[in-house]
Amino acid sequence: PAGAQSFAFYLSKEDEHGIEHRPSQITFGGTISELHTEPFRFHPIINRDDYWAIRMTALLLDGVMVVDCTRQPHGYCKLVVDTGTSFLTGP
Repeated sequence: PAGAQSFAFYLSKEDEHGIEHRPSQITFGGTISELHTEPFRFHPIINRDDYWAIRMTALLLDGVMVVDCTRQPHGYCKLVVDTGTSFLTGP
């Protein structure tokens, strides 16, 4: 749940004229409700040694499973969340 051990990132975007109307920011201990519309899903961090990683059990594209991680030895794949890029790194 949101609280002292949570943080949120807002990554700004430019309008059609290349102007950012709100700068990117990080918020510690919660969120700013005007910057999101959906409820958050919280995932525990499984690895802090090299990257922050969470468990992924499957990857679906348009409702079709393209990766099934439940067949892995631990029943999941490690998904790296990196706010320094626009990528999620996984299997």
